[in-house]
Amino acid sequence: MQIPMRTPLQASIRHAEPADVEALTDIWNEGATRRISAATLHEKLWEDADVSPNLRLVATERSGAIVGFAAGVNRSTTVDGSAIKMIAVTRSRQHRGIGSSLLGATTAALEATGTKNIRLGESPPNYLQPGVDADSEAIAFFERSGFEYVGTVYDMQVNLQGRDFSTTQSETALRESGISVRRVVPSDVVGLSALINAHWPPWQGEVSNALHCDPLAIHIAVDESAGPGFVVAFATHSANNKALGWFGPMGTRPEYRGRGLGAVLLRRCLVDLARSGYPDATISWVGPVSFYERAVGAYVSRTFSRYEKRVPTE
Repeated sequence: MQIPMRTPLQASIRHAEPADVEALTDIWNEGATRRISAATLHEKLWEDADVSPNLRLVATERSGAIVGFAAGVNRSTTVDGSAIKMIAVTRSRQHRGIGSSLLGATTAALEATGTKNIRLGESPPNYLQPGVDADSEAIAFFERSGFEYVGTVYDMQVNLQGRDFSTTQSETALRESGISVRRVVPSDVVGLSALINAHWPPWQGEVSNALHCDPLAIHIAVDESAGPGFVVAFATHSANNKALGWFGPMGTRPEYRGRGLGAVLLRRCLVDLARSGYPDATISWVGPVSFYERAVGAYVSRTFSRYEKRVPTE
């Protein structure tokens, strides 16, 4: 359906300030599939060291009222370094050129950093969603702005209420095979970091975030027979979007897959989240949908389209 353009609205763009957080949260939540708190928005825009002040922008009317905002990020864990992390315009002011102005200004600021590519949403280790909701009318907006579709990714949800995620029997069987499962302790960090650097270097930031939780929000599997503190699998939670009951990332050494380690570590993390009072958990940026469905009855809750814009090189 074609949406008629309304009269263009005169708006000014300035850098965002911490005092804008409540207004920006309200604008985001107007069209959000999942509402967030002001604390979560602050985490996305001000607690991310790679979101520099010139990449946090708001659009205001002549009265000073905020009618939209955008935030970009530049770092090595995104593809070629950049992403539009968040962008939103208040519903009553949409289709009047404000979104285009914000996107253009944010894109220009990112291009000035020398980036070769700009993604939408996906900006680990601190991100809110890994793309654009697949049924969002914003897709047409981004495509008109030069972004191209590059794939699909999913979020899954797990109900935590009244569930039994115990792993006693599974852990006993693993222990008999020489593998112990436990919550990470400081002496495990070297082995854990070695595993991540060997197989998933971009995840190091998120895992480091989980090491600052209390209690530490990482569970690991260790094969002591292969060497002291030889970590062979890990799973994290609360490494990102702490207020939303977030699970991930997790991973297992290729040669140790098929032994049930991932399911055990996943369940231990879900026990933590349930004890913290979350009614459900989000598993974001899912690859193997069938694994989570089988292991804990997770279901696909959101489908995201991934988009990128290549920056022309001279």
